Amino acid sequence: MVTVHSADEIRAWPKDADGYYVDQKTNTHIMLGNDVRVGNGATVGNYVTVGNYATVGNGATVGNDVTVGNGATVGNYVTVGNGVRVGNGATVGNYVTVGNYVTVGNGATVGNDVTVGNDVRVGNGATVIQTPIYIQGRRYWIGYCGRPGYIRSGCIEKPIAWWLEHVERWAEENEYAANEQKEYRMHVEHVAAWMKLYGCDAEEKGEGR
Repeated sequence: MVTVHSADEIRAWPKDADGYYVDQKTNTHIMLGNDVRVGNGATVGNYVTVGNYATVGNGATVGNDVTVGNGATVGNYVTVGNGVRVGNGATVGNYVTVGNYVTVGNGATVGNDVTVGNDVRVGNGATVIQTPIYIQGRRYWIGYCGRPGYIRSGCIEKPIAWWLEHVERWAEENEYAANEQKEYRMHVEHVAAWMKLYGCDAEEKGEGR
């Protein structure tokens, strides 16, 4: 990783054969698109790609193998883990913490002071204005990741009603033990209650199941 103070500082480094600017002291590789802004005191990891017209804010920390899409904004004093994908036109607000291998979809918004845990996917166009609930169960995490009315566990994203009806069957089909099936019933009910409390339990108009 390397701490920089502007995009121009990065552009002064030599390029490798793949088009990455390379800091000779730390061997950090960074690829910058056109009209990129990198803030003062930003710390950037290895093999980071920042797309056209994107912004990385002051004091931000961006991990290894991160992609910031075209027109995306990563705010001031944000911490972004390894392997993160910030989609085109997405906004990650100030003082946000984004865990490892998170995907923030195209056009999505993560508000200020929010924490997004590891391996979470914030869907295209979703808005997360408070830290999404994220429960690490015995077998896999489960939680709300920004799509109103939907609960996600790993790659499975379904409406609340589906989870409430099918969670034990889903767990059984995935070879969860009987006590684990009961555990995930509790987690689904907890997440659903949290979503209702914060008004994100209703599916957006026009969404199908």
